[in-house]
Amino acid sequence: PPPRQGQPSMQETPPPGAGMPPEDEVPPADFSTYVIMLANTVMMLLGQMPDPVTQQRRLDLTQAKHTVDILMMLKEKTQGNLSAEEMKLLDDVLPQLQMAYVSISRQARAG
Repeated sequence: PPPRQGQPSMQETPPPGAGMPPEDEVPPADFSTYVIMLANTVMMLLGQMPDPVTQQRRLDLTQAKHTVDILMMLKEKTQGNLSAEEMKLLDDVLPQLQMAYVSISRQARAG
């Protein structure tokens, strides 16, 4: 039902913590989770998935590239300190993100 007069609509301002999992569902604070979080951020900045808070898609090529660069720096700086699983995750994710960035930035320039 529509909001009653004087009541804010649900679309005006997301409630605090919107888009965040409940505290008992927070993923572990480990390297793989951090890499996946950054990869999801890149995909959001490339307009491939909606912002979890606003549910809006946006394109921010500068921030997407910067986040990919952060992942590349992490790969370089953690060389020799990662488990085989963590290294494989970076080796799989980075080329996919780079290809998505190149493809979408070309589309944006052409469009």
